Amino acid sequence: MIIIINLIQAIATIYIFLIIIRALMSWIKSEVLYAHSSFFAFVSVLTDPFLNLIRRFIPLIYRGFDFSTVVAIFIVEILKNAIIFLLTKLF
Repeated sequence: MIIIINLIQAIATIYIFLIIIRALMSWIKSEVLYAHSSFFAFVSVLTDPFLNLIRRFIPLIYRGFDFSTVVAIFIVEILKNAIIFLLTKLF
């Protein structure tokens, strides 16, 4: 059981780091990023579907500032904690 909980925590942490990297990537022109590294394309492929889902419900607020990354991190944390809570109560 501990192994599964640690795995869930590790996956959530890695995904949060990818979301943060994606937020930092948004400050750089996409042509520059994708021309120099496939890592950035990989990060976009992993995070953009989730962030785009959140962006449908949360509009751009002050001068186009995108809060979807903050909301995404909260959602990942809430899901991680809920799954761990359910696993500890079931087993």
